Amino acid sequence: MSFVVEQTVQTKPSAKQMVWDSKTNRILLIAADYIPPPSPPATGAPAGLGQMVPDSFSVLVVTQ
Repeated sequence: MSFVVEQTVQTKPSAKQMVWDSKTNRILLIAADYIPPPSPPATGAPAGLGQMVPDSFSVLVVTQ
C-alpha cells in the first residue's frame, strides 16, 4: 500500500485525526479552542495546553 499527498488542508491548530472513513473518503477530526496556560511551565516541564474553552469542542469533516 502506498500513499500520495493529494491536498494540504488548513484546520484548527488543535485538530487531531480521529478516523478515516474509507467508504465515503471523509476524514473526521476532533478539535477545540484552548486558552493560554496561566503561567510558563517549570524548567524542563512540557509546555502543554491551557484549559479548553467551554462549548468549543467540534468534529471537523474533510471531504474532496
